Amino acid sequence: MEAPEAARLAGGYTVAKKNEPSKLSGGGGAGGGEAPAPSEQEKELLHTKAKQDHTVSSLQDALKDGDVKSVIFGVVGVGQGGSRLAEEFFNFGYPACCINTAEQDLAHINLPDDKKMFIDYSLGGVGKDLSLGEEAIRSARENIYNLLYETFYEKVDSLILTIGGGGGTGSGSAVPMVETLAAFGLPVTVLYTLPMSTEDAVTKSNAIQTLDKIARMASDNLINGVVVIDNARIEQIYPSISAGQFWKVANFDIVNVFNMFNTLSACATKYISLDPMDFSRIITTGNCMVYGKTSIPIQMHDGELRLFPDEIALALTRSLSAGLLAEGFDLAEAVRAGIIFTAKESILDQIPAAHINYAFQQLNEMIGGAGVFRGIYRDDSAQDELTIYSIFSGLGLPKDRVTQLVQEAEDKMAAMEAKEADKSKMSVIDSIQTSKKEQDLYSEMKKQSSGFGKTIRNTKRRRGRG
Repeated sequence: MEAPEAARLAGGYTVAKKNEPSKLSGGGGAGGGEAPAPSEQEKELLHTKAKQDHTVSSLQDALKDGDVKSVIFGVVGVGQGGSRLAEEFFNFGYPACCINTAEQDLAHINLPDDKKMFIDYSLGGVGKDLSLGEEAIRSARENIYNLLYETFYEKVDSLILTIGGGGGTGSGSAVPMVETLAAFGLPVTVLYTLPMSTEDAVTKSNAIQTLDKIARMASDNLINGVVVIDNARIEQIYPSISAGQFWKVANFDIVNVFNMFNTLSACATKYISLDPMDFSRIITTGNCMVYGKTSIPIQMHDGELRLFPDEIALALTRSLSAGLLAEGFDLAEAVRAGIIFTAKESILDQIPAAHINYAFQQLNEMIGGAGVFRGIYRDDSAQDELTIYSIFSGLGLPKDRVTQLVQEAEDKMAAMEAKEADKSKMSVIDSIQTSKKEQDLYSEMKKQSSGFGKTIRNTKRRRGRG
């Protein structure tokens, strides 16, 4: 596919100028006919030549290899937050690229220069304006399509769009980016982060508006899954992390847990396997997904296991509230779930099957009616602990958290609008009686200075020159 003539390089990475002609149709994100969507059979055969048969029984070998994955995801991040997440996926071995309207925000994203696109649309960024962000993305859709084509076409099984909720570029990109990604005929997942508790009114308002759009696209099956990550929840998990390290730690945790499911499900195990098809079923269920992990210390005495019969069940139950990377979900709505236990072989070989079965019995009572996929894998790097990874899909929106965000946004927006409307703070002699002549003169000045007044005067001048 030829690169568009309007694309150029600046600072080493692609720059898309505004108002470039696009070959893509508006509805449904058609790709201009240059790369037809693969057929169902082609989807099944995708990567057959590129993939190797990796049979490993050690998590460490799998992570060291980097290619041991059930699903090869292609990741595109938009905006500052989305680009950081795309960079983290790239660090875990996934094909990735990113897009932004603020050139300076791309400087510290550790991706190859030709995988970073700057859209030269305004002064630099879009100032948290959702409509301006969407316009910027639509203005460069042909260039964006080319970037995605060169990065992902016939190289990946599924696509992930990462967006930080609240910014203008990332949040504003949701609809046009999903339309463009749909042109590849692959499953599309949106990884969407909710704002931190300390964010401002505009950010929270943007996050809610965008979440609503994403949810509607998921309901219409334009998106195959929405991973919701709540930065306010991550704040609670890591309360002592410094401001300089917070995003690095948070983004690592977000991607690491997801990658663990994708890697472990591709590994061999002598215990219980959650295989690649199980993982694929979970992540393509639709609606919302949430995941997380927790660990429990295991007492060993002279090489023998000391474990209460209900200890694993209690830890699993705790992980559903304390270990997930978002809260406010009703897990009883889950359609599918995946639970993976990892520990050293010396621990796994001694855990009674009854303890594991009791834990899953408790889980089934909590999310009754869901399809639960389970796996147990050896992790030689672990301490004397059992780590539990959990993922739930087919969920509705996290209503409690959404309600809280809506209320916070409304309260802060009302306060901000009241401040903007308050003209008294710029009045010097408001309480002093002025003469009628001064009042009349000031009224005329206000009339002439209004937007409508300026328009009328400009029209009269133009007609006078004509």
